[in-house]
Amino acid sequence: MGKAVDLRRRGLIIAATAGGGVLAVTLVQTILTSFAYVVGGFAYSSSVVDILGVMVQGAFAQSLTSTLPFGVGVFLSLWQLAPIAAPLKFFHVVARSVLAAGVGAACVLLVGIVVGTAAGLSAVADLTFFGSSFPLGETGASLAAALAAAVQRSIQTFVTQVPLVVLAGLLVWLWARGRDRVVDLEGALDL
Repeated sequence: MGKAVDLRRRGLIIAATAGGGVLAVTLVQTILTSFAYVVGGFAYSSSVVDILGVMVQGAFAQSLTSTLPFGVGVFLSLWQLAPIAAPLKFFHVVARSVLAAGVGAACVLLVGIVVGTAAGLSAVADLTFFGSSFPLGETGASLAAALAAAVQRSIQTFVTQVPLVVLAGLLVWLWARGRDRVVDLEGALDL
């Protein structure tokens, strides 16, 4: 059998820096995207307060359901699953970075499924008297739509954020190569 995963593994600061950098950049992207929708929204609404409220609400919801889980997944992958260290070759660094983006996208998928399921099941409580006689039809349709939306958001997040995570992985690798001490690879992928 292999060694157990050690939560006190070295590389926490490096992984947190890379994951935090990815999280910060994606938060800025989310805010700027919301701002772009606000600028476009002035053609449809004259109330600045309404438009700014929609912007803040949309950016906050996307940050909690997509940006934060993605950053956490990248961090966990670079810390526990596939850390990046100086002895790795370029291809291995890129592959581990793509894996980290995949883990981040999987976290987005899991959060999307949980949120979509909770929203779909809460729709049952909103049914009218006659609609509550057949709750599985509407709930099943809303759960399927929530699952499809979660898969779509996960794939979209992966495709759009892979270059950023690869860049972060390469920067961590270049930083590690510039240091004098040698760090052993101790990720779950390396056990």
